[in-house]
Amino acid sequence: MGTFEIRRPSGESVAVPQGKLRALFCGLALRPGRTASMTEIAEWLWDGAPPPSARTTIRGYVKRLRRLLDVATGESAITSTQHGYRLEISPGDVDVHRFSALVTRAVPLAGSAEEARLLREALALWRGPAFCDVSSDSLHRDIGPALREQYLDAVWRRIEYDLRSGDPANVVAELRHLVKENPIRETFWAQLMRALEGAGRAAEALAAYAECREVLADELGVDPCGQLRELHQRILLGKPAPAPV
Repeated sequence: MGTFEIRRPSGESVAVPQGKLRALFCGLALRPGRTASMTEIAEWLWDGAPPPSARTTIRGYVKRLRRLLDVATGESAITSTQHGYRLEISPGDVDVHRFSALVTRAVPLAGSAEEARLLREALALWRGPAFCDVSSDSLHRDIGPALREQYLDAVWRRIEYDLRSGDPANVVAELRHLVKENPIRETFWAQLMRALEGAGRAAEALAAYAECREVLADELGVDPCGQLRELHQRILLGKPAPAPV
């Protein structure tokens, strides 16, 4: 995920111009091996306001994209069906599906080194925000938020492992960046406080709570959740952190 990139099995990069062709490829790649209807494709390309010539224009885009993708044998990467078009690749060839599969495999392994390994492998597939250089309001609106949520949850789970088994100081800088980028996500604030406490920087952990409380009041008009308040109180009183479960 991140910047747009297509690579052949040989490793050769396939250049696709910015604009509608990238949106078309991304939409098809999100559903590999399954047909996308002309209506769905029009939504990706024109966000619900297709021109009268949409079907003809889509056929032209598909023809251009085929020329870029088709392999030397003449086999077509895009198949025409009665109802639309289908990209003939497997989910394992698409980063977003590889990411989801790795994260799913990690779920029953919570707290283990294997979970952390799978999550690191999954997160390594991210090069930036999904569709960051793809022009499609539909994909950004309908697909982007769910992908970002899945990404942030995977980051949180990986940091949980690091906090339980590693040096808390190693994740402080990352967590400061995460709370800056996601200021109302209280789970990252809690991890930052725990990391600072574990690194022997209790005063900074208390300052992080004060910052979080100010941000939540300004952005949402609410106080920190009960978990954060309890964490703040425990650090304030100098009580030791509970043993990892």
